[in-house]
Amino acid sequence: MMVYSLLKTARANGLNPQKYLEYLLEARPDKNMSDEELENMAP
Repeated sequence: MMVYSLLKTARANGLNPQKYLEYLLEARPDKNMSDEELENMAP
């Protein structure tokens, strides 16, 4: 359900959901990232 919500938010913000998911999987956010870095990954 969480992934679905994330992809719907991406679409609502004019992003291609498939490309956004690819981006997230390539960037692989982790606990060592700053809040700013994580915020920049949000749709």
